[in-house]
Amino acid sequence: MTVKRGEAWGQPYAGQVVIDLASDAEIARVVAGEAPPIIRAVGGDLARTLGATAHRGSLLASPALSSVCPVDLGWAETSGGRRPFVAHCVGRRSWWHGEILAVMNAQFIGHWDLAPRSHPNDGRFDVTMVADMPIGQRWQAWRRLPTGAHLPHPNLATSSVKAGSWTFARPLDIWLDGERWCRSDHLDIEVVPDAFHAAI
Repeated sequence: MTVKRGEAWGQPYAGQVVIDLASDAEIARVVAGEAPPIIRAVGGDLARTLGATAHRGSLLASPALSSVCPVDLGWAETSGGRRPFVAHCVGRRSWWHGEILAVMNAQFIGHWDLAPRSHPNDGRFDVTMVADMPIGQRWQAWRRLPTGAHLPHPNLATSSVKAGSWTFARPLDIWLDGERWCRSDHLDIEVVPDAFHAAI
């Protein structure tokens, strides 16, 4: 069951077998099948969202775990097929001009706090769209991204969705969990709540 505001998330760790995975893309490939294992994100944007940043350098050497939490999985579909993602799906040609679509299950993209309200188990994605934004305003927003202070902004359209479908004026490069997947003028996404469990 997806987390609700004010409720405790997860259950105590009870010695289950846990697989350590070092990137968001690797996690997506492992958990997209039936009966996925319990994973521990030891690198990537999902790891940071789950709170692993403070001890990322010593995480592998210090395997103490406190809880196991359900996490949502995203699916993206274009003319190039259908693929999973755990942290984010981004459509763009450039960060500095043209359309940008960011579908966030995690809070972060690298050092950017792109979706400060996103939670990886609320059954929804936080979506940010840029259609027409002057370069000067993009620069100002870019400077505020590390702290999440770029929102709200009149040129950034934000929403929270369980599924979505977008058609772009020109084809965009579609990136899943930091890896370029394909180029497409159309994108469909959907969330699968409680798709796998992560130990933290």
